[in-house]
Amino acid sequence: MSLTASRGERATGSASTTPPRARRRGGFEASTRGSCGARRACRRCAETDGVEGPGKPETSATIQRVRARSAACTLVALAGIAFASISSSAALAATHTTATVYSAFSYHGVVVPHVQTVSGSCWTNSAVTERDDAWRCFVGNYIYDPCFSSEFAYGVVVCPTPWNDAGIEIQLTKPLPKPFSHLAPSLRMQPWAIQTASGADCVLSSGAGPRPIHGRHLNYFCGAHSKVGLWGFPDRTAQPWTIFSAAQNATVLSHRVAIRRAWM
Repeated sequence: MSLTASRGERATGSASTTPPRARRRGGFEASTRGSCGARRACRRCAETDGVEGPGKPETSATIQRVRARSAACTLVALAGIAFASISSSAALAATHTTATVYSAFSYHGVVVPHVQTVSGSCWTNSAVTERDDAWRCFVGNYIYDPCFSSEFAYGVVVCPTPWNDAGIEIQLTKPLPKPFSHLAPSLRMQPWAIQTASGADCVLSSGAGPRPIHGRHLNYFCGAHSKVGLWGFPDRTAQPWTIFSAAQNATVLSHRVAIRRAWM
């Protein structure tokens, strides 16, 4: 119809030839890479800083240095955690869901998207949206759904791909049937097309899918070569909207993705 590797740390065998003070310096450098490095550095501080040398007792000055360095390690670790949290929040905040009631025609009946013109017919209302101006149409052996009509454009419907501002214009060989849906287009409807924050373009399917997971169906397919689909419908309680993403043969749903755009 659309995952990261962690970087390993150096082998610990080299620590036996490195002076204690050099090890402390390396630990502090590693700590700037993240909270995990900081915690490893803190453990090395605790292991090496408490000993002045073979056979030498601890002094109050030594204890004070150990405490100071431990406090520094803790501050660096907290800073790393805070930075990671801020970066994640900033990335999420950068995505804002834009919901749109799709319009294939202008107020004067002029086709809006860039289209390829073909001939065909529509035999029923759309199976993916309840809009009263949406249809399910045939072009040869291909089904297009949804295709939109306008009261100002007689004998033509447009079947769009909204993320490309393109579509198919069908010159109708038969009049449109009498609609059984009487719902005006509205943002309250479920979207028939979704673009995720990662750029996956997904459309609501009208066909059968795999068994639902905890009541959620595989509703949106994201391209013929995509192994991942969108399950259920968007959660609109906060910005950005999110939806479950999982493989078509998934057995559990645990990962949500942000939605950049949604078309009703």
